[in-house]
Amino acid sequence: MVDSIDSVKSLVHSYRKWTEEAVKAGDTEAAKARSEWVTALESLVAEVEELRRKVAPLPTRLGDLSDIPPSLRAELSGVEVDELESQLVTVINSYGGTADLNQALIGLFRKFKIEQTRRFIQQKLWRMTTDGLLWSVPRRKGVYTTKKPSEYVDPAAKAFERLQKIATSADDDDEISF
Repeated sequence: MVDSIDSVKSLVHSYRKWTEEAVKAGDTEAAKARSEWVTALESLVAEVEELRRKVAPLPTRLGDLSDIPPSLRAELSGVEVDELESQLVTVINSYGGTADLNQALIGLFRKFKIEQTRRFIQQKLWRMTTDGLLWSVPRRKGVYTTKKPSEYVDPAAKAFERLQKIATSADDDDEISF
């Protein structure tokens, strides 16, 4: 899948070429217009990349601290780095924010080439729920979500509610038509 930013960057590259061609041809008006487009598109790309960087989810744990300056690392106490937890959150998010144990096992293998036992991952997911890093999906055993319970809407419950609305809005005939 092509990223939209890459498409805009290739467009910027094309506009630059066209601007150079217009300058060579002596068409200053076209060169100026294309130059303005290049500037506008470059600022758009920079803004979108900055916004993506800002809204990218931070790992629930500290993770890799290699980019942190030593002075700041010295201020941290009891640094607990658990790469598997961040990998599990990544896997669950890649399934749309909700995944069951089977999806977690398969996702860990497909994304990170990690093979773990079902029991180990089950226990890890449970510990993550007790730490508040994940939440269990109500009425669904072994299903976890990265969305807080107030934000989570169970698709099955939503479908059931729609069916109930349809059933109550239907005519109250005594006979059932088939």
